Amino acid sequence: MTNQHRHSRTSARPFSVAVLTLMFGALISLNAVAQDTCPEADSTGVNPADQAINNCLQRSSWVTLPGGTYKITATINVTQSGAEFSSVPGQTATLVADSSLIGHLVHAGQGANNYTIHDLHLDGGLYSGSTCAGRNGNNLAADGSDYTIFFIASINAPCANMAVAGDRIHIHDNFLWHSGIPAPQGGPVGDGLDVFFGTGGEIYSNTISEATDIGLIMWGGLNRSVHDNRIENHDSYGLAGFNVGSQGNNVPGDHSGSTYERNHVISDYNMLGIGLLLGAHPWSTAPGDDVSNAGTFINNDSSGAVINMMVEGIANIEAMYGNTTSNHQGTRGVGTDCNDPTGGQDSRYEYTAWHFGGQIQSGWFGMQADEVVGLPNACIPQG
Repeated sequence: MTNQHRHSRTSARPFSVAVLTLMFGALISLNAVAQDTCPEADSTGVNPADQAINNCLQRSSWVTLPGGTYKITATINVTQSGAEFSSVPGQTATLVADSSLIGHLVHAGQGANNYTIHDLHLDGGLYSGSTCAGRNGNNLAADGSDYTIFFIASINAPCANMAVAGDRIHIHDNFLWHSGIPAPQGGPVGDGLDVFFGTGGEIYSNTISEATDIGLIMWGGLNRSVHDNRIENHDSYGLAGFNVGSQGNNVPGDHSGSTYERNHVISDYNMLGIGLLLGAHPWSTAPGDDVSNAGTFINNDSSGAVINMMVEGIANIEAMYGNTTSNHQGTRGVGTDCNDPTGGQDSRYEYTAWHFGGQIQSGWFGMQADEVVGLPNACIPQG
């Protein structure tokens, strides 16, 4: 009995210590991921809040801002792997760029991966005097891998509303409205959503409205799924809606294994030069800037652009079918004479292709679209 009793006491001690250690560790772990509402950040829009928010993002991996307006004079940096940055659930935090801001409004990544940004409003301050030339930054820039961005409302961006890069990224259900100054008004223009090179991931269910350069541009990327995005220009002129392109500087656009499907482009009269664009020639005719592989391009549609679909400067398309166009209209095309001089009666301007020798879906007409070079026959139908 004594031996048994003594044995039970000696065995209970390490057990208790172990339990307490686990409990203490759990408390530390819970504390490390506790929600930080950053109470020191001014939510009235009167005083700068960027330093306080950046301090919170440094000390905590989960930062949720209460509803209000936050004046931003320096870039907000999300630099912790596994971080989460959002509004308090049920509330809306709006980050407003001050006219003095230089650089991005929010910059995520910078060595961090697997983070999440969601449910925030971003106002780039375009109408407060900021321009892309002066700002030299986007409303939201993100890099790294395995991160997710969703339910962001980004408006009034002097440059791009959002620019992302990296592997296995997920960008969905964002609303991006008005970027840059329209070219007819002197620019500088701005993209809606720039997606730079990476492998894997999904870009879907985003609404991009009133981009003055290109609404959604894929600079290259392997094995990505880009689908069910909506690009609209009703009030501001844009150069193109959706572009499967290249990043230039003699780096050909490689989209091998990527699928682009069910993306929709809609334009009012004279509000979009090109709807769906595969290739880079309207901006560069350098062979090194051509698209080497445009991936699979299926079941996309464009309506109302000056030219609804253009294929120009591509070496290979893995598959292209089921894309539809309707109601090309207007004369405000991209570059030199890139429009239907009849204003919409010549069906050859509905869907055009040139500088591409492979198999393509039926119904296209040849058209040389070397606007940058300014050839005399630029944008003149060849068939």
